[in-house]
Amino acid sequence: MSIIYEALKKVERAGAPVGAGKNEKAAKAKSGNYLIYILVILAGVALTNLAFSIFSRSAAKPRAALKTPSPAPTVITPSKPKPAPPLPGAENAPSTEAPEAKILDPESFKLNGIFFSEDEAYALINNQVVKTGDSIGGGVVEDITVDTVVIGSEGENFTLTTGRK
Repeated sequence: MSIIYEALKKVERAGAPVGAGKNEKAAKAKSGNYLIYILVILAGVALTNLAFSIFSRSAAKPRAALKTPSPAPTVITPSKPKPAPPLPGAENAPSTEAPEAKILDPESFKLNGIFFSEDEAYALINNQVVKTGDSIGGGVVEDITVDTVVIGSEGENFTLTTGRK
């Protein structure tokens, strides 16, 4: 018992209250634990950010492939057959061929739809996008309205309708 008593007296002489060393150690241990918790949380946030950036980059690649610009619509115009070369000695012979008259067949055109942008009207004819002035199937698109498209060639006009009333 005298050994304990002497140790207590030494501590009192040093000016520190009894048990003060234990409290300081406990406070340092608590602050060290808080620091470890904060570091673990920051590491988790950083790893989560890294994982999301990797997955979002790999997921964005297929979407970019889907957003490739579509090719411009092609205008299909029928070509005239080339005339046969003249026979020898037929240079001065009068031509017996009558000029070909272009006859448009309304049955060869199918109006798939009509749509409008801010400053232009478009029609989808035979699955081909056309606007006023474009050529299609030997004719020229003369006019596009909400329900009709007028196609003409050399004075002959006919109207395609959507069938809506």
